[in-house]
Amino acid sequence: MPEKSGDVEKRGKPVQEVSLRVQKSSFSGPLPHPQILAEYDQVLAGSAERIVRMSEKEQDHQHKIDRRSQLLPFITTTIAQILATVVTVAFIGGGSYLLSIDKDIAGYSSLVIGLAPIVFAYITKKDSSKKNEE
Repeated sequence: MPEKSGDVEKRGKPVQEVSLRVQKSSFSGPLPHPQILAEYDQVLAGSAERIVRMSEKEQDHQHKIDRRSQLLPFITTTIAQILATVVTVAFIGGGSYLLSIDKDIAGYSSLVIGLAPIVFAYITKKDSSKKNEE
């Protein structure tokens, strides 16, 4: 059987060539693609503006959450430092008072307990600063 250009005969029936084109597009973001947003507005007038406004409100909400999450560790650290200072001053003051009324063992113990965190913080800070210099 002779072959013709264009169609190919197979068992006496012509076979047609078919081409298929697949196109994929993607868009990422808090808002739909502008073309899709315009189509929303064609279906329901004002819906594109509502979608944009909704996205803006969500972004404002997320910014508030981020600010709170950054502020909380600062507040917690500040409160911890204040309480540690109060406890340290109380131990040192108590130790000094006990020494003044001739309670030597209790007084020195209280002073050591009060000064230990300060000395520990100083030593560890000094060690960490040496490591940062290297």
